[in-house]
Amino acid sequence: MGSEGERSFKRFGIRQTAKRFDRAAFQLGIARQSTIADAVHDLRVSIRRLSAALDCFARLFDKKKLRDFQGRIERILKAAGAVRDYDIALELASAAGVEQGSPLVESLSEKRRQHALALQQELRRGSVRRFSARWRGRFGLN
Repeated sequence: MGSEGERSFKRFGIRQTAKRFDRAAFQLGIARQSTIADAVHDLRVSIRRLSAALDCFARLFDKKKLRDFQGRIERILKAAGAVRDYDIALELASAAGVEQGSPLVESLSEKRRQHALALQQELRRGSVRRFSARWRGRFGLN
């Protein structure tokens, strides 16, 4: 990258991506502690925004590292998505007037609990513990 405009683009892209890494790492930490609906939603949003930044500024990063990262983050996003689906189903059941202790709500709640446990297991894997430092380092964002 030779021109001043290209250098500015690179600085901007790195800064924006680093901010999104930090936010995703923060939300990962929260979701590791609690899988309440807001934590899961915020985790998914932060990951999608990070992914968008990586896509937008992809030419600044190594393609193999991007693929490796996207594979890792997809597993987290998929696990969080399953939990979020049940959160939405429970909200819809409540809005439809389905009683709290009904068999439907109990079934949805149990399935949500199972998926939340699976999400927490995914988040407790070693690589997530050092998510920000490890991946920021791989992408040269430190």
